Amino acid sequence: MKRRNRWLCGILAGFLLLTSCPVTVYAGREDAEQERDVTLAPYFLIEGKDSSTDLFPLKGTEVTANVNGTIAEIHVTQRYANEGENPINAKYVFPASTRAAVHGMTMTVGNHMVRAQIKEKEEAKRGHIPFNDTEIQILWEHVDSTKYVDIILIQCYSGWRPQELGLLKLENIDLDNWTFMGGMKTEAGTNRIVPIHSKIRHLVMEKYKEAQELGSDFLINCTDTATHRSSYMFTYDKYQKRFNKIRDELKLNPQHRAHDGRMHFITIAKKYQVDEYAIKYMVGHSIQDITERVYKARNRLA
Repeated sequence: MKRRNRWLCGILAGFLLLTSCPVTVYAGREDAEQERDVTLAPYFLIEGKDSSTDLFPLKGTEVTANVNGTIAEIHVTQRYANEGENPINAKYVFPASTRAAVHGMTMTVGNHMVRAQIKEKEEAKRGHIPFNDTEIQILWEHVDSTKYVDIILIQCYSGWRPQELGLLKLENIDLDNWTFMGGMKTEAGTNRIVPIHSKIRHLVMEKYKEAQELGSDFLINCTDTATHRSSYMFTYDKYQKRFNKIRDELKLNPQHRAHDGRMHFITIAKKYQVDEYAIKYMVGHSIQDITERVYKARNRLA
């Protein structure tokens, strides 16, 4: 099967069971933006559809939700059946809000199961760009004067995905052993323990104290637009907007995107010959997946 971002393509014949979840949904976004940014129902788009022969109706949908504060993890299971005369070529479309993140998906056709490879939208469109030494120096020079530079540096030295940064809970920050636990998207990605690099320990400590003062359960919070507690949630779109602003103000490479701190972490770890399995564990990749194939720019920084 051919997989492309959130479009899952394949030749579908017979009865199909699709589990397109979990989906994590975040609250706390401005009302005007929420009205324009909603999650719609997923559906199959059949290519070259012939209404007389291509019948692929939805047979049933099951939804379960686990709500934790302002975050809801939702599992959606859909069942489709090909009632036409021929196998069909179809794309599964999930028009999700930027306040929602699809971090797992499986498709079962008969006895055959396919597990989707989920990527951030921008990550799927282009390659990753690590920060160079000059850019890292610029970030450190502005860490005290420019808000949210500290979060970019925390990402560069820990490898968290942008949306994972905002989900790090205080209860999972171990300041005695200098580790934090978190993660999402895959079985290998959840509840992983990542060491807090010595260079960012003071930054993590400052964020920890700030969270305590705010009464927040999360390490990293958005405080420049907060009007109530729920709006402290540091979602992907909030991080992306602030990342882009910092990138432009500090005149960093204009091609940098919000996930490039994660790219930087993997690239530097490879440069200094950190064990490959240790890297995979820290960034939440399974042993046989995309770490080596996707994040392979180590020679650029050598």
